[in-house]
Amino acid sequence: MPPTYNQQDLLLVTNPEEAAELATLFRRSGLRVFTATSCQQAREMLRSGRDPLIVVAALSFRDGSWWSLRKAMIDQHSMAALVVCLPTVDGGVTDVLEAGCSAVLTPPYKLEQIRKLVESTEARRVVPAPQRKPLQSVLSEQARRAARGHSA
Repeated sequence: MPPTYNQQDLLLVTNPEEAAELATLFRRSGLRVFTATSCQQAREMLRSGRDPLIVVAALSFRDGSWWSLRKAMIDQHSMAALVVCLPTVDGGVTDVLEAGCSAVLTPPYKLEQIRKLVESTEARRVVPAPQRKPLQSVLSEQARRAARGHSA
């Protein structure tokens, strides 16, 4: 079953030093931030059934890289946008974007940059609410079916 979609969640997968700054900026942009410090921990969080709006990942970790997270997201049918943090602008932005990332962040991180990222991601991910029949309509249909079953 595909994970549930939560428009207010962000999974931040990076080293603890960088995580504090980014978590603060994303919280100030209205998101609830969950952090992981390894690929394994991030994969477990993705398997838990929660699908965040955005997954922000460092380029590499001691147990993997952003690419292994991308594969895990595909395996979990995640709709989350994957954003990779690169140490410099010269660090392979085009390669990362061509490999399927939604965006790239480079330091120094600024609140306005983070807000624009969140807004553009939300705009691309608008999912219409399922159309539901009013309860009375559902009960009436069930009663009609039951009556037909009894009269047959």
